[in-house]
Amino acid sequence: MVSSIGLVSASEGIFSKSLNFIKINTQDTWEKGKIILNFVSDTSKEPLGFGVGGFFSFFSYFVIGFFAGVLLWLFYTFIIRFYWLANGIRNRMNPYKEIKGRWIEFVAGRLWRVFVIGFVYAMLMQIPILNRILQFITLDFFITGNWVFILKSVFLAFEIGFIPTMFEHYYLKVKPAVNFQKELDRDMRLRASVPNS
Repeated sequence: MVSSIGLVSASEGIFSKSLNFIKINTQDTWEKGKIILNFVSDTSKEPLGFGVGGFFSFFSYFVIGFFAGVLLWLFYTFIIRFYWLANGIRNRMNPYKEIKGRWIEFVAGRLWRVFVIGFVYAMLMQIPILNRILQFITLDFFITGNWVFILKSVFLAFEIGFIPTMFEHYYLKVKPAVNFQKELDRDMRLRASVPNS
């Protein structure tokens, strides 16, 4: 007996919808199930990220992470120079005390961390399912064309360096100052409402 089973194949890409019909020449239900499971697992590898890998893939993701690390290191160096100009040339250790322990110092404080960022990003992109999540976060599906790695590097630098630094600055500097100002205004209103005796 020949039975025909219609299954959807995703072999052309993540969002393709081409139909692929399989003809199974067996009467054994167990064999039919194994063939169908093998077909489904083969077609689901690409959308989940199992088919991605290899040296070229690792090297290209390393280059993207490396350039993101270079951008972060340049940003960190710019911050240090800005603090030097703001605080005067005589007090050169003040910027390091100000930034010590912050996220940007942890990620891009030394030049050798550029290579670590590239290597870690390339390693994470080799892990199935996680690489698809990272590609979605870094907008990898939507960026096409020549010089793509520069845009991906900028997005990666924003997501691992700039955005956390902005949140950290807000929660460590801006929010406490705003809360202090609100408390000060509340105390001034309370003192103004109390009559002098």
